Amino acid sequence: MKISKKIIWGIILTGGKSKRMGTPKSLLKWGESTLIEYQINSLIKAECDQILIITGKHHSEISKNLNLSHKSKIIYNENHNKGKSTSIRKGIECLPKDIYAVIILAVDQPRPHWLISKMIRDHIKCDSLLTSPINNNGGGHPLIFSYKLINELEKINEKTLGLRKIFNIHKKDIFKVNFNSNIIRVDINNPDDYTKALDYYKYMAKS
Repeated sequence: MKISKKIIWGIILTGGKSKRMGTPKSLLKWGESTLIEYQINSLIKAECDQILIITGKHHSEISKNLNLSHKSKIIYNENHNKGKSTSIRKGIECLPKDIYAVIILAVDQPRPHWLISKMIRDHIKCDSLLTSPINNNGGGHPLIFSYKLINELEKINEKTLGLRKIFNIHKKDIFKVNFNSNIIRVDINNPDDYTKALDYYKYMAKS
């Protein structure tokens, strides 16, 4: 497939139950907005063409509290109880045929727009198959996948540990973008993580 315009779509995963947090993580206060709004705005500022928000258990709450732009759309994953892989596949199913790449990010992994923007630029410049951020040789998120991997993304499942199977198969093809920051590994799983992440972002997330 020949692609002239570099069309990049983003997928935000919000289908989790948020058991450890005790409240929907998508709607946590984050700066002047919510965590989900921050993620959407980061992807838009990084010049993603369209963003898909894949919901699950908290679909109703998220839908009621989110003002969508023409570049974002909510999609309910009816199989969210069967694991994160189902949400990724749901998003992949909704992608158009002419994309150049898709960037996948969980809602509890807040990333500033400058980080996403650099990853997209480097992915396009190197025409990568798979792009991952690193810091001190350790990987993080978000991840960018070439359109060439769409067929493989459509087949991931929990038994093969989701995206890990694709990583293992294409280990030699991963383009690594180095960031001198642990911001690529910020992950909010519980109230303590949330407090630490808020404090960390005051100093590390600014461009």
